[in-house]
Amino acid sequence: MNIGDKQRVRLESGITRTGTVVYIHPREYYYTLEFQCKFGKYRESFLMGREETKLKKRTGQVQISFTPDQDKQILRAKDMKKLAKKIGKSVDSLYQRRRRLRLKGAVA
Repeated sequence: MNIGDKQRVRLESGITRTGTVVYIHPREYYYTLEFQCKFGKYRESFLMGREETKLKKRTGQVQISFTPDQDKQILRAKDMKKLAKKIGKSVDSLYQRRRRLRLKGAVA
């Protein structure tokens, strides 16, 4: 990797972007990429050699979306802690999902 090279990385948001290498730490601890977007340029730094481990960690994450059956359970649930353990998600995410469903007009 050299300054000026194009590098593809997956950002924390899960989006893969291509940036230009603008800085490499002298001891190669990290590098900085510059990205171009419609509002201008921005820079972000990444640790050297950590891309593979980040991707491995992401594949082990709990699913983000909810099934229609889970939505019904969330709307009907009286004990959110028990349901969160059963589904494998956080209690906060269930409360947020319930709120979104109610705003959309869903009924248990």
